[in-house]
Amino acid sequence: IVTIACAAGMRFLRLIKLEFSSFLERLLYGMALGLGCLSYTMLGLGLLGLLAGWIWAGLGILVLLLLPSELLDIWYGIQKGIKRLREEKWGSFEVVLTGLCFCTIAINFIGAIAPELSYDSLEYHLGSLSLYLKAGRIYFIPQNVYASFPANIEMLYLWGLILNGDTVSRLLNLG
Repeated sequence: IVTIACAAGMRFLRLIKLEFSSFLERLLYGMALGLGCLSYTMLGLGLLGLLAGWIWAGLGILVLLLLPSELLDIWYGIQKGIKRLREEKWGSFEVVLTGLCFCTIAINFIGAIAPELSYDSLEYHLGSLSLYLKAGRIYFIPQNVYASFPANIEMLYLWGLILNGDTVSRLLNLG
């Protein structure tokens, strides 16, 4: 999902001819723009009742097939960055600063992939998505007022659950 978002966002940035000082900056803005667009696409099509797995798998494959130049750009940009990092002479300050950055990224990544444990988070972030999946559309859930304000991450979770073809209970190993 992140690869699809990066490729789509980078294509949009290329179409509007925005210039960036580095590949990493373009990748970051492309990813942010792409994730936002994918979230709104999920919300819009979900409100129309289009939550079938084949639609979302097809949409993902279509985006990847239509954007090979962006995918290659991402691949070569990452390779070039790694090669440049290997060639540079690093002082102790750069090593410590890079280590702190990677620690921060690792802590945030672990927090992002760790399962939610509190009732509110489970009900809001994942429970309402299970109801959307069962209904085949996004709709108003009267017993969960916070589900009426779906955020970007819930829509991306929903796409992951649709592609997984399963409900939250299996995702959390509850049944």
